[in-house]
Amino acid sequence: MKTRTIYGPLGSFHIPADGEVSRHSEACCMGVFNGEYLYERDRPETVRYLLDLGCNCGAFLHWAKWWWPALKHAHLIDPNIEALGICDLNCEALDIISTVEWAAVTSAPMPIYFKVIDNWGGSKTMNEMDGMTVLRVLPSDLPPCDVLKIDTEGTELEILSDYPHLHSVQILLYEYHNAEYKDPLAKICRDSGMVPAPGRSEESWVKVWIRNDSSS
Repeated sequence: MKTRTIYGPLGSFHIPADGEVSRHSEACCMGVFNGEYLYERDRPETVRYLLDLGCNCGAFLHWAKWWWPALKHAHLIDPNIEALGICDLNCEALDIISTVEWAAVTSAPMPIYFKVIDNWGGSKTMNEMDGMTVLRVLPSDLPPCDVLKIDTEGTELEILSDYPHLHSVQILLYEYHNAEYKDPLAKICRDSGMVPAPGRSEESWVKVWIRNDSSS
């Protein structure tokens, strides 16, 4: 896929070059670069491992490496194989060990059918794209991490309910796409010992939670 360059906190960043997909991708990436995940802190937390569920072109990793300079390892997962090709390009420019995996994180049975219009601009289901069937990763099989970011178009509650390493996560960031999930997601975070990150609007649909000792 052809790409064009925009600029984020660490310099040049690749996105799709064509039409509405390009415009949509730029808007999403600039939302990340311009601070939709920012929160108040005294100094950068010491985090080493990032798990990015719903990474798309890798904008969050680009921002995360700027926000947490000590970040050294990242595991990125997305069901959009074309986006992952661009994500690979963006990962190459970072001083980080990264694994990019083509899959959907879900407990749903196979085969998985879902539309990608929300995060790419197409209306086909993944199972119709070039005859390919997206792979599945169970939330219970995800590895431990310091930073967990989730943008999975509505399966956030499913993932957090089944993720076995939540109590070791220092910083959790997610977008909730279903208003009914707002309170259940918050309860899971509080029950795991996390608190809302300071300096963020209560109305934001992008949520950031930190462990009380995450800045130590």
